[in-house]
Amino acid sequence: MARFIINTLSNYYSGAISYVYIYELPWILNQIWRLVRSWLDEDAKSIVRFVTIENIFEYIEASNLPDYMGGYCRKDYRFVPKGVPSLEEMTINNGGTKKFGIKSDKDLKKLTEHFQKLIKLQ
Repeated sequence: MARFIINTLSNYYSGAISYVYIYELPWILNQIWRLVRSWLDEDAKSIVRFVTIENIFEYIEASNLPDYMGGYCRKDYRFVPKGVPSLEEMTINNGGTKKFGIKSDKDLKKLTEHFQKLIKLQ
C-alpha cells in the first residue's frame, strides 16, 4: 500500500509534491518501514522524511502547525461541520458496532466520550 501511494504521488503528481513527512513514527512502525523501504525505488525513498517535535520546524513553519505539534496555526482543526453523522448514527447505518470492531454499546459509549473531548460540535 505504501509503495503504491508513494509511486502514485511521484509518478502522477511529481510537480505537486516534494516530500512526504512522517511525524513521530512509533517504534514498532519503524520496523515495518524498514521492510517497506526495501520495496521502493530510489526516487520514492528520497521523498520520505521522518520528523519529530524537535526538528519539524526545519521543514514547516510554526504558524502552519496545530498546537499539538508545537505550532500556533489559527485554523480550528477540531471543528466538526453541521450534518456530519455521529459515531452512533454511523455504526447503526453501516452494519452495527461489530463491523467496526466495537464489541458492545458500552465500548461505543466509551469511544464516543473519548472523542467528544477532541472535537467541537456546532
